[in-house]
Amino acid sequence: MLKKLFVASAILAASTTVAFANGVPYVGAGLGIKSTNGARYMPINVFAGYGAIVSPGLYVAGELGADLTSVNLSNTSSLKTTHGLGVSVIPGVMLSDNTMLYGRLGIIRSKFSTRYANGGQLGLGMETRMAQNVSVRGEYVYTSYNRSQSPKSDQFNLGLVYKFE
Repeated sequence: MLKKLFVASAILAASTTVAFANGVPYVGAGLGIKSTNGARYMPINVFAGYGAIVSPGLYVAGELGADLTSVNLSNTSSLKTTHGLGVSVIPGVMLSDNTMLYGRLGIIRSKFSTRYANGGQLGLGMETRMAQNVSVRGEYVYTSYNRSQSPKSDQFNLGLVYKFE
């Protein structure tokens, strides 16, 4: 599944290179509520990306993100996560001049205890411009890892985005 996800992401990124000529870079940070392996915690995440409106009402971005939270995922401390790094393609539909509904299709590499696991991410979110360069976003992201003993997670994020326009 991850190979198909990576190939689809690469094709989408290559096919939108010309459209990104009028795009803008952005950075942001967020706080969320995440449920992994029965444990609930508040992850801190940071991200950077480059996005553009590629045709009237359609938006596409590429984004790099990091989960900076370290947490024990079991009562015995036998399963712990310390960080995760990911890349996503974010297609969106402009609902108005200031509000966008978007999806997330990504891959992530997370460290669990003494090993790393790769996972696929699917998400849905909404972003609204609050000021000239500042937006707020809320999203849900589901992550499933490729190892059977690795947990799956559900995450709700709320974040601020700064666009370099």
